[in-house]
Amino acid sequence: MEPYHYGRERGALERRFDETAKRDGRRARTELLELGLLLAALGFRDLVCVAEGAEEAALDPQRATALSAAARGRDPRRLREAAERCEEARMSLEVNVTEDLALEALGYRLSTLVGSA
Repeated sequence: MEPYHYGRERGALERRFDETAKRDGRRARTELLELGLLLAALGFRDLVCVAEGAEEAALDPQRATALSAAARGRDPRRLREAAERCEEARMSLEVNVTEDLALEALGYRLSTLVGSA
């Protein structure tokens, strides 16, 4: 084979490696976002437990005291809905919704539901 073909094959191989690396990076980022959204949903679930007076039902009952300050004055139904919205956003990532769009929509919904601390 002449050198021209080696260069072309090398370029094609480099492009394949780059595409694979990008796909792997996107997959890792999506998995990290899914984990973060799951943890947020579970955090809201614990807030619901504390707001409803069922601290013992929280997944992390040792944090009940810290959570009670965050849950004070909040509507448990809105906290429950916030947990559901986090789970919906997590599930939307599985059907290839743009991550930025899913997180932006979630941010607006959570801000409306629970506001900021």
